Amino acid sequence: MIKNNILVLFLGILAGFLLIIILLGNGLLFSKLTNSFIDKWSAKLEGKENSRFAKISSNFKLSFESQVESDIFDAQQSGMEISPSFATEGKSSLLVEFPPNAEYPGISFDLFGKNCLDWKDMKEFSFDVFNSIDSPATLIVQIRSGEKYPKKQFKKEFVLPALKTATIIISRNNLEKELDLSKISHLTIFMNNLQTTFRLYFDNMKVVSNNK
Repeated sequence: MIKNNILVLFLGILAGFLLIIILLGNGLLFSKLTNSFIDKWSAKLEGKENSRFAKISSNFKLSFESQVESDIFDAQQSGMEISPSFATEGKSSLLVEFPPNAEYPGISFDLFGKNCLDWKDMKEFSFDVFNSIDSPATLIVQIRSGEKYPKKQFKKEFVLPALKTATIIISRNNLEKELDLSKISHLTIFMNNLQTTFRLYFDNMKVVSNNK
């Protein structure tokens, strides 16, 4: 009887030991599979970002003559389309509709890791914008740098006159105080606390180099 109990105890310990080994093995396998999935998904995302920015990564200049140039931006609580109206460079502009009561409507892009843009030779970042509404508009430009969050941030408000084209210029001196210019990874152009719909036309968006 005692021998049988010892045998049962031994078999129980052995079974528990084997179960622990199996669970650990499955955990390692699961971890490897998870990491592999994440790596592959990240690679796909990086490939997508590279394809979106391939044409402008070395020379950030957008005249919005085709859908390709607008595709680098994601619409955030806003409408966005290529328009033949109010162009200042070429024949087209980017029309963005900012609806009332939306949370920070605008356009943006967000990059990570090796996809960051290199603006270290910049002199200034600028763009033209036409305000088609018979009321001044307050536009907010937010630029961030860094390969991952938390990112360094620059943010500034600009008042646009009614029914006129304004040129927004952000100089190197403004940006280099706050950002790592070699790792520009985020741009958002947005509005806030709107009581009516604003339609703004963007064009001639570019980074001017010190070498020019």
